[in-house]
Amino acid sequence: MGLLRLTFWLALIVAILPTDKDRQAQVISAFSSGTTWVLTFCDRNGETCKKGSEAWQVFKTKAEFGGRLVATFVFDRQPAVEETRSTERVRMDYPQRRRDSQDRDIDALLARRY
Repeated sequence: MGLLRLTFWLALIVAILPTDKDRQAQVISAFSSGTTWVLTFCDRNGETCKKGSEAWQVFKTKAEFGGRLVATFVFDRQPAVEETRSTERVRMDYPQRRRDSQDRDIDALLARRY
């Protein structure tokens, strides 16, 4: 299904492109000036770019923390397989969540796993 969507969008883009040489030159010029405008944004708006960079760093830190938290939760909650002698069945027990982990500093919580 993804290949079909990709083909559709590529065909649409190709259909929109102009065939006239003058029109192609205009499209190339507009594309070039647009990319120059985007690439020089930080030169024109230094303070905004600085704040955006700080916000991006905060976002990355939070995303990394969230990923580690989910990984810790998933890997710490793996079922413990325990064989019973009398019936020869396998019993799956999920360990209880530790209550003291909620009170610890987050670095100490993640340091025990990573």
